[in-house]
Order: sequence, then structure tokens, then C-alpha cells
Amino acid sequence: MELYDKAVRTYHGAADRLIDGDPCYVYWIHLTPAASGTLGNCIIRNGRGTDGSIAWEVSTEHGRPFNFHPPIRCDDGVYVDIDSNISDFTIGYLPASVVEAKGESEV
Repeated sequence: MELYDKAVRTYHGAADRLIDGDPCYVYWIHLTPAASGTLGNCIIRNGRGTDGSIAWEVSTEHGRPFNFHPPIRCDDGVYVDIDSNISDFTIGYLPASVVEAKGESEV
């Protein structure tokens, strides 16, 4: 799959959140720690809540983007789970139905 170069849907939040309950591709996430040098954790879950399987996990102490190539496919929805040391996040994603309609689903 080529890196998707079209507009993606975004969500900006400061707490755990169900991003989308349908199958999706996650292209990137930007994390901002509560304080520089403070280790914060983020989990992208394949599911609709904290019981979803872990699709990706990171601990970071600096605000930065994480790009996924190929994108992360979450078949059961996308849920972002952050701890109190992450002040906010922005995620870029698209429903699988949108991506696959364009014939770009081969990963």
C-alpha cells in the first residue's frame, strides 16, 4: 500500500476515547506529554474500549508525531487509551470502507 496522500479524518482529544466503532486504518498519531521529560503512555486498541487488543503502544517523554506505513488496520474499531502523563493527542484515520472503496486496501 502506498502512503495515503489524501485528507484523513482527525480527532483531537485529551482523554481515552472511542475514535470510530467500525474497521479503520490509522495513519498517524501526535502525542503531547503533560510535561517535557515526563514519560507518558499511549495505546491504540483494536476495539471499542479498553478490552480491545493492543494494535500499537508507545511510551514517550517528548511531543512528537508517529507515522504508520503501512497504516495500522483495526478491524473492530479504534480506541485510544492514554495515561495521565499525556495531556492530549491528535489522530489521523480513515474508515476501511473509504480506503477500500478507492482500491487501496492492499497492505
